[in-house]
Amino acid sequence: MKTMNTPQLLGSFAIISAIGAGLVLTEHQDPTGMANGQDISSYDELNYDEFSGQGNHAVIHQEGQNNNVDIYQGGDQLTSVAYQYGDHNDIQISQGGYDNLATVYQSGDENTAHLVQFGEENFLAVEQVGDDNYADISSHGVGNETYLAQYGVANEAHIAQAGEYNAIDVTQDGNNNFVDVQQGSYGNDVDFNQTGNNMTAYITNGI
Repeated sequence: MKTMNTPQLLGSFAIISAIGAGLVLTEHQDPTGMANGQDISSYDELNYDEFSGQGNHAVIHQEGQNNNVDIYQGGDQLTSVAYQYGDHNDIQISQGGYDNLATVYQSGDENTAHLVQFGEENFLAVEQVGDDNYADISSHGVGNETYLAQYGVANEAHIAQAGEYNAIDVTQDGNNNFVDVQQGSYGNDVDFNQTGNNMTAYITNGI
């Protein structure tokens, strides 16, 4: 299992920092939740809305221009982490359930990551280094792990995982590559590396 350093946070709150111009951040947190709070440091305009549930955490850091982060968390003990370095990047994270973690790191320009995760004790991580990469990932169930790394230009990944205790690990290293992965059932694993340019792959496992 891969591990990632995440902040040790208590209560429900968001830590947001932004450096640059034209940044847009949206954080959803229900004010009726227990121990809600905000710690915001900004060098530009922030749009700060709301979460729902208890013990949820969000950490957002942006450096660059015209980057966008939109996080929605409805459940308990959910954590979302978003880092953006560059310009015109977009992150959207939607989580529900209990004790899920989603994290995205973007370095470059015009990268897009859309993540949806529901269930319990799931982990989802995306790393995009380069320009114009696209990731659309959904995870539903219990104890699933999903990892995607994109290095290069104009890579595209669509990943859907459901069931229990499944794992997907995908790496794209190159330009103009495409991968579609669908996995379900129980205890299945996909480990796929796509290295080069103009490659296409479709993978179905346990469905």
